[in-house]
Amino acid sequence: MIEFFSGIGGMRYGVERALEIIQQQRQQQQSPSAQFFLSSCIAYEISLQANATYAHNFSHDTEKGKNKAFYVKTKLVEQLKPKDLDNQADLWTMSPPCQPFTTTRNAKQNGSQDKRTNGFKALMNLLRSIQHKPMWILLENVKGFVGSSSLQE
Repeated sequence: MIEFFSGIGGMRYGVERALEIIQQQRQQQQSPSAQFFLSSCIAYEISLQANATYAHNFSHDTEKGKNKAFYVKTKLVEQLKPKDLDNQADLWTMSPPCQPFTTTRNAKQNGSQDKRTNGFKALMNLLRSIQHKPMWILLENVKGFVGSSSLQE
């Protein structure tokens, strides 16, 4: 899993919780017991405070040996190259900045004209350029994104 705009790890927590529920349901149905957990996770976030919290929130993974490849990287997604992402994960999650799209009161809704969309646009360009794309992409939606110019681009 690669988590972009990871913040403190909310998307990762949701994915891990969903995998736990699937595992429990399979056990209740007496299905073959495959283990469901993330084998690796790379998180990209530019906030040092968020990264420190993220590392704290998931430090148990490395202690238990559940997650051998666990990294939190302080890096702008705009700086990533195709080799950083090509064939690296089956799942990409992303929670890009919502301010350009949100319909909350006093929002400017500048869409793709807002510089905070640069990371999302860079990821979409990288996605087009890599050979081995992820099987799944989980994108956090905010009200206003679906009709935005960024989605259309």
